Amino acid sequence: LRVSRPDGGHYAIQAPEIELEELALQKPVAFGRVRVEEAGVERFGSDGRKDLVAEGIYLDQRRVQAPFSPESLGPADLRVRDIRIIGGEEPIDYHFYSLTYHSRVGELTLDSLRRVNRLTAEEMFRQEVAKSWLQLQIDGLRLEGIHHEALLSNREVYIDSLSAKDFRVMVMEDLSLEVPAREKPMPMEALRRIGPRIVLPHARFASTDIAYGVVDSILEPKTIHFNDGTVTITGLDTEESATDSVVAAIDATFEGTTPLHAEFHLSRGPSGRNYAARGELGEYDLSRVNPLMRVAADAIVEEGVIEKLSYRSEMVNDTVTGEMSLLYRNLDLKVVGPGAWIKNLLSGVVLKGENHRGEDFRQGQIFHVHVPEKSFFNSYWKGLVSGMKSTALSDIALPEELD
Repeated sequence: LRVSRPDGGHYAIQAPEIELEELALQKPVAFGRVRVEEAGVERFGSDGRKDLVAEGIYLDQRRVQAPFSPESLGPADLRVRDIRIIGGEEPIDYHFYSLTYHSRVGELTLDSLRRVNRLTAEEMFRQEVAKSWLQLQIDGLRLEGIHHEALLSNREVYIDSLSAKDFRVMVMEDLSLEVPAREKPMPMEALRRIGPRIVLPHARFASTDIAYGVVDSILEPKTIHFNDGTVTITGLDTEESATDSVVAAIDATFEGTTPLHAEFHLSRGPSGRNYAARGELGEYDLSRVNPLMRVAADAIVEEGVIEKLSYRSEMVNDTVTGEMSLLYRNLDLKVVGPGAWIKNLLSGVVLKGENHRGEDFRQGQIFHVHVPEKSFFNSYWKGLVSGMKSTALSDIALPEELD
């Protein structure tokens, strides 16, 4: 069966058997029940390119009438073995495995959701397709309290709660690439671009593993990990608000050794770009993140131990500001980049080897102007690094805004 779309594309539907019950021939023509098993659907754009494939579909749909409109549909039970959304300009596909939806109870479960790159990070960077590469996998998804009628009418996506048993994401960036600039949305911007209003009062992702890595023309790839974590999201609503924000929090182990807490308050204001952040990190060996420090701070840590780090910051109009309390010991750091030789020659003056509570304690200042073509995480990480630099380096080694 071929079903045309208003945009010039079409659906190709294969169904071995369709059961139709309670046929009403008077206008509007309607069926009280439609049942389909082991069906398949392919979606094609106006250019003839296939952009979606769904297989193993079981549908028990109540109330279907002509002319067809989603708002007129009744309750439904749906199972789909596999859904694949095929990327166009970017070599990226999305896979959904074992989806089950019961509209009467408003519950949807999904065994696995995966963002699949058809190119490895190395291939993408070598071909200069993009500066960043992202891989995502979420297992054991359960969505409860879905408002079925609002979903069908495309008014809003309302979900009482969302939970996942396993959440893994990896981001790699090649900072040496020069590709056409393209602005990257902040999280709230990205959600608003989906279309209808999205409301999710509470979400929880368990067994979280988040990784972020950088590559440049000199260094081997280096990735930092946030392991064995729990991520919670509270008060998600994409509708604009001058006072409310969305709160996302993560409690995890940083690089397998150090407890970490981070909290983000995402503004629901008109721009959707502003946010506030705060967090804490326990004892950590700084030399383990040298490649990231080299790229983000023009510095290499020979040795040094963070005893405790806490911070508060906010990004307003793409400028990150705030304060950091960084307690550390035995810091030995080599500055690289422009003017590095004179800064290292004066290392005893430039570098503050330790920072403890007392008369000599130095409060770190966070300042970073975010580049819109870089990611949300880049703005957060660069802000933290600026706070570390303003604590450990004297004015001779700092940019003017951190003096």
